[in-house]
Amino acid sequence: VLSQVSYFAGEVDTWQQRPCLVDVPADASSFGTFAMPVPGLGYKVAIDDEIRPFDPTSTDRGISSDREREVVDWVRHHLPGLDPSVTHSAVCAWTSSPDDLFILDRRGDVVIGCGDSGQAFKFLPLFGPLIADLAEGRREDPDAAIFRADRFG
Repeated sequence: VLSQVSYFAGEVDTWQQRPCLVDVPADASSFGTFAMPVPGLGYKVAIDDEIRPFDPTSTDRGISSDREREVVDWVRHHLPGLDPSVTHSAVCAWTSSPDDLFILDRRGDVVIGCGDSGQAFKFLPLFGPLIADLAEGRREDPDAAIFRADRFG
């Protein structure tokens, strides 16, 4: 799917002043909206939902003005200290697995880390060591077994 992120100006002095946020809807129908400081780019905000399906034959990565307005409205409501002027927006593709969970596995000499539904960067502090263990042939963390590819049969 294609998703969209928008960046807002403003100095990000510390993680405490502009923390990473996840705003999950009350009905938990989706992941909601996320926001995080990105050094050199500003404050990144996105609604965790596709703007349109991914078409591998298309090079269109144009932004959705409607989505940008939704994000600006969210910033105005939830982050009143942040300038709601978008500095730029970008469209990116994400991968997902059939059950929307990550795939972390090893097949022979190939280590697989995918199906992240656009969430991987938020989980890199966890994934790094798990993927390193897979790459170096160390015993799998039992809690990570849920992410093996063989769960799909």
